[in-house]
Amino acid sequence: MDLEQLNSIREQLNEWINVFKANLGRSERVHWCRLYIAGLILEGERKSIEPMAKRLPGGNEQAIQQFVNQSPWDYAALQQQLAKHMAQSMGVKKGVLVLDDTSLPKKGKFSVGVARQYCGALGKIANCQSIVTWHYCEKGKEHFPILGELFLPQSWTKSKKRMQVAKVPKARYKFLKKWQLALQLLDDILKKDFPYEALAYDAGYGEKRELLGELDKRQLTFVAQIPENHSFWPIDIPLNSTKNIRGRPRKYPEVADRNFKPFSAKKQFYLLKTL
Repeated sequence: MDLEQLNSIREQLNEWINVFKANLGRSERVHWCRLYIAGLILEGERKSIEPMAKRLPGGNEQAIQQFVNQSPWDYAALQQQLAKHMAQSMGVKKGVLVLDDTSLPKKGKFSVGVARQYCGALGKIANCQSIVTWHYCEKGKEHFPILGELFLPQSWTKSKKRMQVAKVPKARYKFLKKWQLALQLLDDILKKDFPYEALAYDAGYGEKRELLGELDKRQLTFVAQIPENHSFWPIDIPLNSTKNIRGRPRKYPEVADRNFKPFSAKKQFYLLKTL
């Protein structure tokens, strides 16, 4: 979007920012928030603050830096307000919550959370940031993000000095796996009684037993993709209820008939396609 196009949506942009006035607080923050978002919308490859401030009429690098890095507005409260606003605007009723990662390719090493990891935007291992995100999707309507949280790899959390220099909140100093972040965000969504019928996510999360177990504990309905090389047991298969006399206790249930073979996910998929 060029400057002329940006000016044509100025009123809509102002209306959008005004939704979050109470979360941002002081009028100066609202002003610099408006310019920061305008910089993200405006054309230009680099979206760091210095080049954006140069492109923006009235841009001030120091003031925008202060808004992003030092102003005491609560990003979590702002995300909750965004979710509430979207739900009201879209008239959501009963849809699906979709869990996915949003990746942001990066060239440097100073952006918080940046590391060599799988980058969905590029389809390979690359230098990027990764955001764990819950989206809302309803048939016949647009989908939109509800909540998200930046994933911090262990290469970040193991260095307290690096976290302090980057001004990472102390609440994020402890390493959390992506599925743990996803569960925290989901619990926040459930507290707000966001209307939905089921959860859905791909194999990146579908093979995480810990996540599946936690969702079962919460008695939630979910549809999870699994890798085709996985195997599984039918839900009604008899289990061995006896305890081990020797050695460690079983970590997972054991089938009663050891001659029974698990189903292949790949074969079961092609079998269902023929029905």
